[in-house]
Amino acid sequence: MPKKASASGANGNGKTPKIVTTPDGKAGGLSLGSISLQGGGGGSQAVFLYGPPKVGKTTMAAEMEGAVFILTETGLGQNKAQAFPVIQSWENLHQAVDLLVESDHDFTSVVIDTIDHAERMCFEYTCHKHGKKSIEDFGYGKGYKYAGEEFEKLIQKLEALVSHKEVNVVLIGHSIVKAINDPSTSDTYDQFIPDLHKNIWGLLKDWVDGILFVHRRVFVNEETGKGADGGLVIETNGSAAWEAGNRWRVSDTVPVKDGNFAKLLESVVADRQQEITF
Repeated sequence: MPKKASASGANGNGKTPKIVTTPDGKAGGLSLGSISLQGGGGGSQAVFLYGPPKVGKTTMAAEMEGAVFILTETGLGQNKAQAFPVIQSWENLHQAVDLLVESDHDFTSVVIDTIDHAERMCFEYTCHKHGKKSIEDFGYGKGYKYAGEEFEKLIQKLEALVSHKEVNVVLIGHSIVKAINDPSTSDTYDQFIPDLHKNIWGLLKDWVDGILFVHRRVFVNEETGKGADGGLVIETNGSAAWEAGNRWRVSDTVPVKDGNFAKLLESVVADRQQEITF
């Protein structure tokens, strides 16, 4: 039977329990009393929304109430939304995010449109910082490594928006088609993925709560063999044809209509453990 610690903090053999330390020898500040129930539903979310050009990604984000856009390229079109002037540089992008982190405001969602153009700004900044003309000039993939370090700084600020300011972050991106070699089957197939370098995408994929793919469904008529329009949809879970996924309990496919993207995000923020169907 385990021996109880004495009131003085010594254990049953009269020795004082060892203090948990970090690798640098400092007290870690952890105890069994620091354990608490975490996770669960609700809270602000980070979402990656991507797809082919001109499928309505910006329109979907503009339907969210309380949204502010950080535009890295002109793209609002006929949509009306609060927005900073079009961002011209990586430093300018950080400035916009810093203002939203450090200032009092009533915005409930921040939209970066587009994140792939922001990536190009990051590459340009990295090259200028290290005196290179191209991200490929570093050699041995070092340029992408340095750019990834710069992107991590941006993600930390975006996380501050989500965690501390309780603001949703929506990153809008474009898709490309890439050949995937499946090691489990030795098959090769085409898949829609975000148009980002693998290093940058790896960082964002690990951080966001939801990866949503927008596209126009096509059904094949069995009688005629011709394709039929199945309408625009949001795919919330991945397949062999596209990359997607989430930490929620939602329908696999959400029709793009009646502000469903905004409704989806609102429902998840309210309680992401609830089953959400459309």
